[in-house]
Amino acid sequence: MDPAVGSDEASSVYFINVYDTLVYPTKEGTVKPHVAERWEVSEDGLTWTFYLRKGVKFHSGRELTAEDVVFSLRRMIIIGEGYGYLFKPYVDLEKTRALDKYTVQIVLKNPFGPFLITLVRLYIVDSELVKQHIAEGPYGEMGDYGKTWLMSGERDAGSGPYKLHEYKRGESVTLVKFDDYWGETAPNAPTKVIMYGFTEPTTIRTMIEKRQLEVTDQWQPLENYEAMSKIP
Repeated sequence: MDPAVGSDEASSVYFINVYDTLVYPTKEGTVKPHVAERWEVSEDGLTWTFYLRKGVKFHSGRELTAEDVVFSLRRMIIIGEGYGYLFKPYVDLEKTRALDKYTVQIVLKNPFGPFLITLVRLYIVDSELVKQHIAEGPYGEMGDYGKTWLMSGERDAGSGPYKLHEYKRGESVTLVKFDDYWGETAPNAPTKVIMYGFTEPTTIRTMIEKRQLEVTDQWQPLENYEAMSKIP
């Protein structure tokens, strides 16, 4: 539930739909502009400057700014969980900053060839919303950096095409379409998505037979594949 904590497949599916990133992966294995409309890199490969899209709204209604990007990167590295390991060895936090409302400058300690593609795992959080829910914790003036609140599933802090509607720990996560999403979505994109947490083959088979489940990423026993292939 917290993009600075999770890194498993289920968490990643949730993050991709609920949070935005600076760049977005392509089928060709490269990246394309997303929240960042364009970027520049210095000749020595250390300084990356990203120019953000204007008008990107968080689910809270706040506009996403460069400060949110810097906060999210700093938070991920300092917490040191989830995908933080991708950034911690390379990003110089002391030199990374927001140049203005829509410009972010990320400075690396050493040149890192895959840095741009790595940014598909930098999920941007609503810094003001997270700060409002800081509790006591090990991160100095940032307390727990809002981890307890985000992990509770009370709500999300993203700007993605879907927002959190309901979280039942160990059971399911329900997402609903975010009407003010800045980007394009498929015309037939569902208005509501339910992600279940169970893995039992019998339960999966039964729910698919009853049309209560459409997709599973769990390996199934052969008899399940045979039975499900006969569902009209």
